Amino acid sequence: MKQLLPFVLCSIALLVAACGSPGKTAQPQPGTDSPVASMLKTHQLEGRVVLVEFGMIGCQLSGSGLDSMAEWQRRNALPGLAFLRLEPTPDKQTFDGYYAAKTLGFPVVRDTAMAVANALGTTVYPRFALLDKFGRVRYRGGQPSEKDLAEWAGKLNSEKTDAGPAAPQFGTVQLDVPALLAATKLPALDGTLKSLRDYRGKNGLLLLFVDTYCPFSAAAAKDIPAVAAALNKRGVPTVLVNIGDPEARTKSFYGQGVAGATVVYDAGKTTQDRWNIQFVPTAVLLDADGNLVYSGSPVWEHVTEKVASALNLPADSVKAGVMGTPGG
Repeated sequence: MKQLLPFVLCSIALLVAACGSPGKTAQPQPGTDSPVASMLKTHQLEGRVVLVEFGMIGCQLSGSGLDSMAEWQRRNALPGLAFLRLEPTPDKQTFDGYYAAKTLGFPVVRDTAMAVANALGTTVYPRFALLDKFGRVRYRGGQPSEKDLAEWAGKLNSEKTDAGPAAPQFGTVQLDVPALLAATKLPALDGTLKSLRDYRGKNGLLLLFVDTYCPFSAAAAKDIPAVAAALNKRGVPTVLVNIGDPEARTKSFYGQGVAGATVVYDAGKTTQDRWNIQFVPTAVLLDADGNLVYSGSPVWEHVTEKVASALNLPADSVKAGVMGTPGG
């Protein structure tokens, strides 16, 4: 499911919420004090495999995911799977009116403080988390297909014991990053056509996958001059990779470019698909050999810590001076 251009249809309010309270990506631990465990207990979902959607009223993709779950529920397409929706909309009247008009057959939880969304690491909507019988996240990402859900739910329902914090995840994709670097040839704003491998520095490369519509992308791109300045000193250049937008819009949006970084673009979906980019912005940090060091939301403290670690430096020795965003 493409989660790029349609982000503009979703409320920008979440950008403020996400930046104000960084998401926690740790797996929820079993126990009554966990917001996830409390939610499952309240709705009598303990011991069940549950698909949770974090969505928001007014977001087109969120509504599509909600409708899919309702349709699966109506025809009992996935009998070993329960459903639940997290809704951060703060206005109770809007919440009550919207869901009163729906026939869902599963609970909707008001998560206005995003406590559950943070615990699940799903602070960008729409986002899905698949929980096993022990309340652990076993998948996190875009809307899974019915076929995948049937397979995953079957495997999770057959588990007899808690797999623990290192429980294997579904839907993960192993990328041959060094090969992708060489194979991904994209034009820069000035028309220069090079492979991403050609942009590597002495100690690696930072790629920031963005588009011109997503407000989270805009927030991350605004930080790039500071981030690039910090990383360039360590031999790690920065490249913004804009994906999915028309060439004319991309060139107009970036104008003369972004200070300290190179902007390249792919107007189609090839780069998005090859690199398995599920959402924007996504930061990808590579070491000197082109191996993956970090992939995730552009929280710059996390990125700079990985740079320092790769160079055998103290964790706080590389600083960008900007926060970034967990949105993405």
